[in-house]
Amino acid sequence: MPSGVARVYPASRTVAMLPLTPANNYTPTMLFCAGSDMPADYRNYSWPFYNTWTYPASKDCQRLTPEPLDGSAPACEQDGDILLGRTMGQFVSLPDGTVLVIDSATNGTAGFANQTLYVPSLDQMPFFQSLASGPVGTPAIYNPNAPKGSRWSNAGLGSSSIARMSHSTTILLPDASVLIAGSNPNLDVELTVPYPTTYTAEIFYPPYFWSSVRPQVTGVPQTLSYGVPYFNLTVSLTSYNGTSSNFQHRAPSAAKMQRMRRAASRVQSPSMLRTIDRSCSICKDMGHSGEGTRARRATLYTTENGIQTYGM
Repeated sequence: MPSGVARVYPASRTVAMLPLTPANNYTPTMLFCAGSDMPADYRNYSWPFYNTWTYPASKDCQRLTPEPLDGSAPACEQDGDILLGRTMGQFVSLPDGTVLVIDSATNGTAGFANQTLYVPSLDQMPFFQSLASGPVGTPAIYNPNAPKGSRWSNAGLGSSSIARMSHSTTILLPDASVLIAGSNPNLDVELTVPYPTTYTAEIFYPPYFWSSVRPQVTGVPQTLSYGVPYFNLTVSLTSYNGTSSNFQHRAPSAAKMQRMRRAASRVQSPSMLRTIDRSCSICKDMGHSGEGTRARRATLYTTENGIQTYGM
């Protein structure tokens, strides 16, 4: 990779394949962002030779098309920098053709250690066993069709106060929201350290949940069976500009919208966030018995995008 930026573990870059569309002739292009340009000899197999948590993660982004249509040799193409340096971030391809980056830390690497070359014992390690610091709570969205240099944005996106670092996970849910869970930059379960083992899960709602219109698709068959001819789906050109009068706004779900409205009614300022404590009977829908478990919290923002937090 250019600029000496390592993308593999423990530098732990984010990588995603960009959408395959008619506009790019369904040509696969990979996006590599962040990682670390820390010197390659910074560690041995016992502990780092550097206080990794002080070393900023890279902002560098590169595009790579493995099989160029013109038959030329594959080569990295410099893209615009990600907004913040990140290590251990995660990309999620969203159904609107954009790419979400979430989780991560601004300094250091993945992995854990009981000491470094300069910090001789665990009780002197500033973040216990974690080799990273500065968790990033605000996601960002990449638009591959925007001009280079203006593809990244975090405008209007909510933030989380939960550190999501090594061993966290993120996945797109069937309703197009994003589930975020876990984190543990330690050797074992640790609950009282700066970056503890995390059992909470959050749901992030991307901007399209607040769109005034939704796509209208025609040509959807009523039934599907094996071996039938192909069929075409047509999306109206007015699906995304609000000019059609036929659309029905599809909220996340009746239950989710009710929770959001209830939270929003309690907010005094557009920039204020509220943390709402619920009885543990609601824990049942997160896979708990509801008896003796932690109460679920829902943290909702009055910005366009929301994050709900569930105590597990």
